Amino acid sequence: MIRKLLLTLLLLSSLRAVSQPYSAYVNDIGLFFLLDGESLKQIDFYFPQSFKAGASLFAYLDNNQNFFVYQNGEKKKIAEGFISDYFVTRHLLVLSPNRMLFVYDRGNFKQLAPVCEKYIYGDSILAFYDQQRYIYNYYWDGEVKKMEEGIGFDPVVNMVAGGNVIAYNNTFNNFRVIYRGELIDLESTKAQQFKAAVNTVAYVDFTNNFKIFHKGSVYEVSPFPPKKFVVANDIVAFVDNTNQFKIFYDGEIFDIAFFTPTYLESRDNMLAFSDATNGLNIFYMGKQRRLENFTPSGIKLGPNSISYIDNLNRVQVVTKNKNVEVANDNIELVELDFDVLKVKIGFNAYKFYFDEKVIVTP
Repeated sequence: MIRKLLLTLLLLSSLRAVSQPYSAYVNDIGLFFLLDGESLKQIDFYFPQSFKAGASLFAYLDNNQNFFVYQNGEKKKIAEGFISDYFVTRHLLVLSPNRMLFVYDRGNFKQLAPVCEKYIYGDSILAFYDQQRYIYNYYWDGEVKKMEEGIGFDPVVNMVAGGNVIAYNNTFNNFRVIYRGELIDLESTKAQQFKAAVNTVAYVDFTNNFKIFHKGSVYEVSPFPPKKFVVANDIVAFVDNTNQFKIFYDGEIFDIAFFTPTYLESRDNMLAFSDATNGLNIFYMGKQRRLENFTPSGIKLGPNSISYIDNLNRVQVVTKNKNVEVANDNIELVELDFDVLKVKIGFNAYKFYFDEKVIVTP
């Protein structure tokens, strides 16, 4: 059964930055280089104290405690002083120095709360508790809106975030979602379990019904709670009460088989799971594919990618459902920055793999 909600989708008032492959490394003489698309650029003369890559921006704290953001080919200094609590999502940079809360979004650096210790964020959305005003607010598309208010107490009981969505129970036991900037009452009683991704929230309601909120509609999936479930972009993978493994994808349910995966993980568009004979499978953009007849070690997921170590100790990568050929000589370290595979092949020497391209450090 599908229940439609009255939902006005808000168009972004300004375009989000186009996702760009970012990764970084320090060379053998200590120079700091950034992978920006297909080019390597030196962005600092010294080893940074820390750095983090997003899909559309890159942030780092330099050796002199200056904080920089790199986006759309430009480097911008936005803060000074030691900052350890910062997080980069697909589109946002969230900073929390000295219990304050700031957001950097499309070139704008904004303070959200002077005192804040409770916050949660997705790719494009951020919810936070302003401890001076006793208000929970949310940030979306450059604007701050009130979410919940409670004089002298925290009005939110528990909360999760996905890319464009926040889901939570409030102190009045209402279950609500914020989707694309709009606050929606889903249930008048609290949800017992819930998980979220970009456009999707899967939850078990107060009477144990399993439901999926997806792009403004609520799908009543089962009158019984699942034994196990994960949520990704337009995907909910779950084991129902009869031990059948199923995948909900963009409004349709696929019956896979009767088993419970021992390995089940997801990130953005990529779902990975072990099947009934322990083989590694992926589900990507509506298609299932078996990669190995065993569950390998070192599995890493990107928004559209999976990397792992096969039974011959070789690095295997699949991006957008295509195998990427990786040279497996002298590999010391493997990292996955969104969909950029960074492979260390020697002392401060690296290869970067993305979109069927290979970039080798000089």
